[in-house]
Amino acid sequence: MNIKYEFNQNYFLQIDGYPIAYWATNKIIDAFRYPSLSTFVNCRSGIMAGDEKFIEYWFEPAITNIKFDCNNYMEMGNYRWFPLNSGGDFRRWYGNLEKVIDLWKDGYNITHNSKNYRLREKKYYFKNGITWGRITSSKIAFRIVEKGTLFGDAGPIGFVNENNLYILSYVSSNIANFFLSFINPTLNYQVGDIMRLPININERLKNKVENFAEINVGLSKLDWNYFETSWNFKKHPLI
Repeated sequence: MNIKYEFNQNYFLQIDGYPIAYWATNKIIDAFRYPSLSTFVNCRSGIMAGDEKFIEYWFEPAITNIKFDCNNYMEMGNYRWFPLNSGGDFRRWYGNLEKVIDLWKDGYNITHNSKNYRLREKKYYFKNGITWGRITSSKIAFRIVEKGTLFGDAGPIGFVNENNLYILSYVSSNIANFFLSFINPTLNYQVGDIMRLPININERLKNKVENFAEINVGLSKLDWNYFETSWNFKKHPLI
C-alpha cells in the first residue's frame, strides 16, 4: 500500500527560521502569528572563561573573597569571585546556583591567561532575568535569576522589563517545549531559539498565572536553600 503525505511549504514561512516541521498542524503554525518572545525579552549569551580553572564551586575559594550581593559592576571592588549561572541539572523555577567565576579587576586573569574567552558588557552584570541550561539531556528548564549573579556560556539569560513571572510560566510550560521542538529539534538551545518562541500575554489570566509562578519560585527557592550546596543554607528541615 502506497501512502503519500502532502504539505503546503508556504506554511513554514510563518515560523521564524522556516524549519521543515512537516508534522506541525495548521493550528500550531498559526500560533506563530503571535509576537515572538524577542518582543518582551532581551536574551544574551553568557561569559565564556576559556578555561575551567577560572570557574569554581562557591565553597572552594575563600568565602571572604566572594561578593554575593552586587547590584551592578561598580560594586565589584577588589573581590575576585562572583556568582555565576552556568546551566546544570534539570531544575525549574529557581536554583542551580553553585558556581563562581574569577572576574577580579575586570577579568584580568582570564584576559591575560586564556585564549578563547568572551566577557560581556558590564551593563548586563548582576541584573535579574530568566536563565536556562543551554545544553540538556531531555527537556529544557527555565529559572528565575535574582540580582547579584552573572550568566555563563552554559547558562544564557533573558532580561525582562515586565511580565517576568508570566513569561517564566510560559517558557516552563509544555506548550513552549512543544513549540521548541519545531524551532530546534535538538538538545542545544541557543539564544535565538528561545527568542523565536511565540507568546500571547493573556491579560485576563495574567494575575492568576503570575501568582502561581510566584508560589513555584518560592517553593523551589526554599527547597534549594534546604541543602548545603546553597550558599544561603541555614539548617536542614529535618533537624
